[in-house]
Amino acid sequence: MNVKRRNLRGTQRVTLAAMTISLTLVCVYLSSIVPAGRLGFLFLSSIFVAMLMVERETAVAVMAFIGTSLLGLLLVNDKVLILPYVFFFGHFGIAKEYLERIQDRFLCWAVKLLYFNAALALLYFFTMHVLFPNLLLNFPVYWLILPAQAVFILYDWLFTRVVHFYMDRLRRLIIH
Repeated sequence: MNVKRRNLRGTQRVTLAAMTISLTLVCVYLSSIVPAGRLGFLFLSSIFVAMLMVERETAVAVMAFIGTSLLGLLLVNDKVLILPYVFFFGHFGIAKEYLERIQDRFLCWAVKLLYFNAALALLYFFTMHVLFPNLLLNFPVYWLILPAQAVFILYDWLFTRVVHFYMDRLRRLIIH
């Protein structure tokens, strides 16, 4: 996500943060009410924080993630549906910026997969041990591990493509 950038003015920073939070909240809310597009909306919700990272606004990106998470917990009726955003999608754009600074591609991917698996494990244990301790699954969870890795690799690739689309096509329309 490295691109030649100039610093944002105060009003641009506030406007971009507000736009990021608003668009993210819309996507998170839609993921909670549109069952067929749940993952698609969660994917979109993760993109907006990356816009702030492209602009080198890490502190603003972190605040936008925290603000969106808290507002999402207030606005989304089914609180379980905000958890994927809180545990992974919301902060992946921030982490990706730093993880991709690792020069060795193999090590970079290993750390990305470790990051994803840690987020997935936290989500699983929080959901199964805190929210639904008596829930019994009809299949072993480890059956999902390999397919989840493949989905994450596709997600990371698509994420990169969308961020590059923002940098190449949309950024100049938003940031003057």
